[in-house]
Amino acid sequence: MNQTNDVPTLKKDVNEECHVNGNNGEKNNDGNGNNGEEGFTEWLLENNPLYLVSVLLMFLGLHLVSRDASGENGSIWTIVAFFGVQNVYELFMIGMSLYLLTAKINARHGKILLILVLLFLTDLTFYQVRISAMSAVVGAWASGIYLFLAGIKIAAAVKVLAIRVRWERLIYPLMAFAVIYFSPQYLYHVVDGIGLKQAGGPTPVIPFSGVHEVYMIWLVAAFIHIPVIVGAWRKNDLEGTIENQYLGDENGFYRWLLLFPFIVLPVQLMVNVMNDVTASNAAIGFLGFNLVPYLLVAVFFIQLFIRSFIDQVWSLNSYDFIALTVVFCYALGSETSNNAFAFPYAFNRFLIILAHIAVMVTRSNLGSAWFLMTVAAWYSFSGITHVAGKAVTYGQSLSKTAWAVILMIGSFVFLGLGFLVSLKSHQKKSLSKDVLETPQE
Repeated sequence: MNQTNDVPTLKKDVNEECHVNGNNGEKNNDGNGNNGEEGFTEWLLENNPLYLVSVLLMFLGLHLVSRDASGENGSIWTIVAFFGVQNVYELFMIGMSLYLLTAKINARHGKILLILVLLFLTDLTFYQVRISAMSAVVGAWASGIYLFLAGIKIAAAVKVLAIRVRWERLIYPLMAFAVIYFSPQYLYHVVDGIGLKQAGGPTPVIPFSGVHEVYMIWLVAAFIHIPVIVGAWRKNDLEGTIENQYLGDENGFYRWLLLFPFIVLPVQLMVNVMNDVTASNAAIGFLGFNLVPYLLVAVFFIQLFIRSFIDQVWSLNSYDFIALTVVFCYALGSETSNNAFAFPYAFNRFLIILAHIAVMVTRSNLGSAWFLMTVAAWYSFSGITHVAGKAVTYGQSLSKTAWAVILMIGSFVFLGLGFLVSLKSHQKKSLSKDVLETPQE
């Protein structure tokens, strides 16, 4: 009896639920478009593209101001003022993000805001370059203050979200930002210095090549990755999950903080550094050897994110050997001089050899051992050939009298050596005779 009475009640509840969600028990399909509206609402609440629209509007506004201020009546202080507005906008984004995460209102939206802040910190608005081009002094101050504020923003996120401090992973993005901010300013300073010399300064005019300047920028951009690579060389926990009460996985925060600058940094250098140098020296744009240091560290930096994948489908030693060999072939192909010991070609090869030594010693990479033996043999042969060539060239420049003197000196030298051999043979014979004449006990 009780079972029979329960059936109508259950039926009634199901019918009421279906009536609420739709007509005649058909959920979300009443023919009036409610299904589409609810789907759009759910998508909007889940992804919230309004943040992206806001960022796009800010980028567009900053771009229009930059173009307008670049005219004849433009003022650098107009750009600086709007650069300040951009910083206020970033502070609002950071504040809202931390609130959404710590109050546990919507972690997904909070993470989206943190990622969007990186668009500004990597100077994709190009305001740093614009200010520096108009005034080197104002640009240096603006970049220095902005870099300091970037550190404050990252530190605030780490502190408020209770993220475990990993210094090498926190310092790396700041150093990447510094390279992005100050590299164009360094080149402007060099070019302006050349211009002053050409205008009649006390120093003789030196034609601007930009080769060493650009190479040193790419070298610095490469070296800032080394602490992160060393920190994860033996044990890499970046691919795993580390629980965080606000983020869920704090490694997601570090992955974005490392990967985003790693991708944007070479793009910024190509756009703001290479283009500016090419304007002063068109040939610099085709000198690919500048990229070798960055490509070299990229081989190991990428492993932070895909090392387990490499181990599964291949092996880490095979990846290291093949990737380093590809970089080495690229370095050789990008050289524009036949002098094997010229800078920076020799230095690029030196860096690649160091990388092979590192993987051979720490990872027992036999491929790298074979590579190093081959390189040692090649350099030995090149050195001997180089010295022999110099000797032949020098010998051809000597007169017959000079050769006569050399030959006679050699004659005396070999005469003396022969005499020493004779004395040595006599000592050996005397020693053998004494041994034979000694009575056996």
